[in-house]
Amino acid sequence: MPSSESLIWTCDRILCSDWGSAGSIATVWASNFVGDSVVFEIAIHPDFGSIVVSAETNYYSKDYLYSMGKDGLPEGIQLEAENILATWAKELKILKDWISPNHWTVNPGFAVPDVQYAALSYAYEHRAKMNPSLVTELLAKDMEVPLSTSKERIRKARAKGFLTSPGKGLAGQGKVTPKATKLLRKEGLLNG
Repeated sequence: MPSSESLIWTCDRILCSDWGSAGSIATVWASNFVGDSVVFEIAIHPDFGSIVVSAETNYYSKDYLYSMGKDGLPEGIQLEAENILATWAKELKILKDWISPNHWTVNPGFAVPDVQYAALSYAYEHRAKMNPSLVTELLAKDMEVPLSTSKERIRKARAKGFLTSPGKGLAGQGKVTPKATKLLRKEGLLNG
């Protein structure tokens, strides 16, 4: 019988730009207590739902055979990844609405309300969780603006103190500040 420690698998990292529609794809890195690891890609097929596209495994323990599920993956790890992705996609949909052109009011001669920059900082951090190297490009797509406008808005969010600086050479880094959280709660966009 395998030891319980070797059967505990966790999703260490997920790389994804979008999830929830046909053609969406995500790369998942998972490992267990004894150092076994698996990297797999899952995609949403229009007819079959989510499917495993490819999988690469690296096992050190002898117990791994007892915990294998379908597609040669550890039992339950695909479901765990899908649950994480579904939650992330649900939150992303709300954040996309916050920063959409319908809510981003730009009137010549007037400043953009600070709540927009606070919302952008939340969207930035959320996007960076799943794809830190393309966060600026994905936000530009979400806001339906050119890349240069996206970069400028992120810079202004940092200048206003809603997003921390990433440090040199660290793409997709930066966290939402307490100032942004407080403002979003005051405006009713965040609970608690």
